[in-house]
Amino acid sequence: MRVTAVGWRAHEALTGSAGLASVVAPLSRSFYAAAAGHLIWVGGPGTTMHPRAVLVDDVPSPSEGATVRVAIDGIAPWRPAPLSPASRARAAASAIRASLPHIGEPRGLARLLTADHAGDLVLDTARSHVAALTRASAADDASAFADAARPLLGLGPGLTPSGDDFVGGALFARRVLVGMTPAWEAAATRLVADAVTLTHPISARLLADLAAGEAWAPLHDLAAALAAEDGERAITTARAVTLLGHTSGWDLLAGLLTGF
Repeated sequence: MRVTAVGWRAHEALTGSAGLASVVAPLSRSFYAAAAGHLIWVGGPGTTMHPRAVLVDDVPSPSEGATVRVAIDGIAPWRPAPLSPASRARAAASAIRASLPHIGEPRGLARLLTADHAGDLVLDTARSHVAALTRASAADDASAFADAARPLLGLGPGLTPSGDDFVGGALFARRVLVGMTPAWEAAATRLVADAVTLTHPISARLLADLAAGEAWAPLHDLAAALAAEDGERAITTARAVTLLGHTSGWDLLAGLLTGF
């Protein structure tokens, strides 16, 4: 496979494995694999960057357990620019939340931020926990946040359930834009450990990344726009976030906004 772009974590993993990776989850137009014991994701040209992403010019369709060779020679790894906590980003996040209906038709847990949707099993299960998580975030209560977030882990279908993405988005906001105190570090560590037994292994790994401030490129772009209080760019990048997966982008966006 000819690589066109590679995230820094994937670059380190493939360097350690001499370019060999074992397929762990084939998808329709991409796949997850393990290289030197680390998770990577292989997708086609023009797809979204992530620290674990490898973009290739022609994605094969390997079966689970197959070994693939990925040549990364001469490819500089992608790494998002670091951000400092930005106290005024909260107001920009509130403006985006108010604009959600204009960004697109909310999906996943983002629907809880716009209207009441009774009768949906996932939303009905999540509603009280999301409300408690919102209160904990507003009160800067890390322990209560972890208590509210734990029941959301593994909630929803797919490799990355809605609850995981929502909690991950909130932890990403805290890490990148709000700042981590020892109490919040402990809460994040607790949730990352709980996820190992409560959700899919791939989702647990991606949740740990979000808690560490590592995410898909549009989420980093949104964080940068919020930190700069650039409302127009924030709306544009929020729309880009919502395009991730079927509901993942909306869940991540809703979690990030709730994290404030």
